[in-house]
Amino acid sequence: MAEIIYLGGNYMLENWIKPQIPEEEELDERLHAARSKLSVLQMQIKEHGLPVLVLFEGWGTAGKGSVLGKVIKNIDPRFFKVATMDEPTEEERRKPFLYRYFVKIPAKGKFEFLDSGWMDEVVKDVLHDKIGEKEYKKKIESVKRFERQLTDNGYLVMKFFFQISRKEQKKRIEVLKENKEPDGVSVEMKTGRISIMTSVCMCLTDI
Repeated sequence: MAEIIYLGGNYMLENWIKPQIPEEEELDERLHAARSKLSVLQMQIKEHGLPVLVLFEGWGTAGKGSVLGKVIKNIDPRFFKVATMDEPTEEERRKPFLYRYFVKIPAKGKFEFLDSGWMDEVVKDVLHDKIGEKEYKKKIESVKRFERQLTDNGYLVMKFFFQISRKEQKKRIEVLKENKEPDGVSVEMKTGRISIMTSVCMCLTDI
């Protein structure tokens, strides 16, 4: 198993403080303004030919899929694609680590949304003993080079992490089990170690 070394700073997820949620009326106003702004920005991105790669990472049951669905409702469907990055297949594992993400790079003026990404893959590989310390370090360096190459070549890379508490995750899993939804039993449980691992990856690959 990889021995993960974190060089200074705080584990951002372990020190996360839940923000105060505005009143419903204020929240509705903010969302309305954000939707209008997103539509305008999307047209500007198209006009300027800016390629945008958006990664939605986070804990199981944190709501990545539902939020992603709400976001794309406000974007012209001609100018975006969505890809759910499940566990790599055996064929994908025979290819370079980032190949399956490289082929998702958007064209100029378009969005590509990834539901889970390379950070999620690296963390799971370590926790499930699929890679050791040497391979882990190589993958982190590959991610840093990949992200830097994208930004250096004019791509906008946006990374979002959906954070919920362990208590909230357990509550949502129980609801899924009660509704007999398969995700309720297959979700990656949030633990202290996986939280630290994820924080480390986020810090080491911060562009």
